[in-house]
Amino acid sequence: MIDKIKEYFRWHKQEKKPIYDWEEVKHEIFDIRRETRFQNLLLDIYYWFYRNFKWIWEPSIVVGYLKRAWQIITRPGHWSDRDIWSLDYTIAKFALPRLIRLKEVMHGVPGNFFPEGHNTYDKSEMAAAERKWNEVLDKMIWSMDFIANYREYDYHPDPDDENRDYSKLKEAEARCQEGLDLFAKYFRNLWD
Repeated sequence: MIDKIKEYFRWHKQEKKPIYDWEEVKHEIFDIRRETRFQNLLLDIYYWFYRNFKWIWEPSIVVGYLKRAWQIITRPGHWSDRDIWSLDYTIAKFALPRLIRLKEVMHGVPGNFFPEGHNTYDKSEMAAAERKWNEVLDKMIWSMDFIANYREYDYHPDPDDENRDYSKLKEAEARCQEGLDLFAKYFRNLWD
């Protein structure tokens, strides 16, 4: 009986091996990675050809591209049906860089931001009007960025959370709507 107990606990007397054996780690780092690096390189080459020459074995892609190109070339205004699938996104993508540039090179301020009844303005009134106009432009830019770059996903709650709080998303949607309302209100003032 004692012999069985000793044999059972014999592992205790054996030489302890470190958790990470350097030879195994070295083999994994140098040998296995060298093999997989070549395989990954081949996969990268394969997927590059697949993505860029997919039209060879899927001719419907070419037909779609040709149809879109034909619509852009022949229609007045140069647009295709693809642009109206998500018109809000298309407009936001068009307006966002132009609003940013307008803010960068702004030379004047719309008259709506000055007190009424004056034809001349001093520096403090001009600075206050510029500050208000910049705030309005910032709100418009934020809204267009929110739509054009799908920022609503930044405000969604964690899907793993049981108590999903959508308050941040609702606040962001309200902020976006405020910027869009300002865009509509001052649409005729978007000039330099």
